[in-house]
Amino acid sequence: MENNLRTALVIYTVILTVAIAGCASTKQLTRHERTISTNGHYFDVNPKSGEIAVVTNHSVDFYSPFNHRLVHSVEIPSSPTSKWQDYFDKVLFSKQGNQLYVLGWKDISIIDVTTHELILCFEDVEFSITCYDYLLRILPAEKKESVYFIEGFPDCTGDGILKKINIKNNRIENDTRIDRYGDRIVLNDEQTKLYCTYRTRPGWSKLKIYDPDSLEEIGEISVTGGPKELINGRDNEIILSYISSGFAVINTQTDEIVNSFDIDKTHFGDMAFDKNRNILFSPFIKTRYHPEAHDSCIIASIDFNSNSMSSIDKEFRFNSQIALSPDGNTLYVLSGVVIHCIDLKNYNPEILVK
Repeated sequence: MENNLRTALVIYTVILTVAIAGCASTKQLTRHERTISTNGHYFDVNPKSGEIAVVTNHSVDFYSPFNHRLVHSVEIPSSPTSKWQDYFDKVLFSKQGNQLYVLGWKDISIIDVTTHELILCFEDVEFSITCYDYLLRILPAEKKESVYFIEGFPDCTGDGILKKINIKNNRIENDTRIDRYGDRIVLNDEQTKLYCTYRTRPGWSKLKIYDPDSLEEIGEISVTGGPKELINGRDNEIILSYISSGFAVINTQTDEIVNSFDIDKTHFGDMAFDKNRNILFSPFIKTRYHPEAHDSCIIASIDFNSNSMSSIDKEFRFNSQIALSPDGNTLYVLSGVVIHCIDLKNYNPEILVK
C-alpha cells in the first residue's frame, strides 16, 4: 500500500513538472503578444536605450524597454492630433538618444531624455500657416544645432514650407517653398544634404536635394512612382517607398538608385529599418485594384540581401506606426492606441515574394 502511494506521488510530481514546464514554454513562445495600452497616437523608440516615448494629450509618457511599464511623464504645451495619422515623423529621438523632439499642433518641444525634463519649447516661432495641425514633419539635426520642420496642407491644397530653426537662439534661420506633396524629408549621414519628396505628376516624382544651411536647391533625383515615405537606410543610403509599387534604395554619395524592390498594387505605410540585417519593415495593404484588397494591414519584412518579402501573421490598422528596438529583436507596432511588442525571434515568416 505504501509503495503504491509513493509510486503515485512520483508519477503525479512528474506530470506536474511537465505541465509547469509546458506552461513556461508556451508563455515564452507567445511573448510577441505582449501589449502596452496607451492614450497616444504617436510614438518612437530610443535608438540607444530602447525606451519607448508615447505622446498623449499634453504629455509624453516614457515606458521601460524591459517591463514596458510607465516610468516618467513630461508635460508639453500641445501634442500632435490624430487627425492626419499618415504623417508619422512628429515624435523623434535624436540619433544619440539624448533628446526627444515633439511637433505639436502649434509648437515644437525638446525633452532631455536623461532628466526627463522639457528643456526647450518653440512657442514664439512665427508659423506661416495657422490652420489646425498643419505642422507635418520634424527632423532634428544635432550637427547643425538645428531642427527642420514642414508646414503644409495634408489635403494637398497648397504648397508647403520647409523651415530651419536654430536651437540656440530659437529663431527661424531659413525657409523655402516646397511642392504640395513635398512632406517627407531626411538628411544624409554627414548632414550635408537634405532630401525632400517632390511629385511632378501622378505616377512620377523626384527627390529634391537642398543645402541644409541655406535651404537652396542643389540637385534632384528622378524616380518613378508617387513618393510615400523616406528614411535613412544603411550607411550612405536612404530608402524611398512608392505609394503603390515598392521601394527604391538611393546612394547619397552618388545620388543614384542602387537597388529597388517592386511589388504592384500594394500600399505601404510607415517604415523601420534594421541596418545590421539590411531588412526593412513596413505595414502594407493591397490597393483597391487588387483582388485581395482589405482595410487592415500586415507587416511586411523586405530583405534587401535577397530581395525577398515576408510577412508577420497578425493584422493591424493600416495607419499603424512602427519602430525597432536597438538590437532589432523587437518590433513595436502602434495600432490605434495599443503598442504591440512583437518578438521577431519567435516568428518563422512566410515568404510572399521572391
